[in-house]
Amino acid sequence: MVLGLVPMGIDGFTQLFRVNNYESTPMARVLTGGLAGFVGGLLVAAMLVTIRQFSIEMQALQARYALAPAPER
Repeated sequence: MVLGLVPMGIDGFTQLFRVNNYESTPMARVLTGGLAGFVGGLLVAAMLVTIRQFSIEMQALQARYALAPAPER
């Protein structure tokens, strides 16, 4: 995730602090923003897969304990 944001951060901060009078071009913004968006999308996809897997495991545990006999007192 960090590697995807580094180019956008460098582009933004060099323009913000006027390092060598640098001004970002539209193409640089598209490329760095696209890379950051792609990496962000991968992160969201990984989160969704993890949530789905957790949901499946919870359903399996609930089914397992629903079928188990009740403990005697």
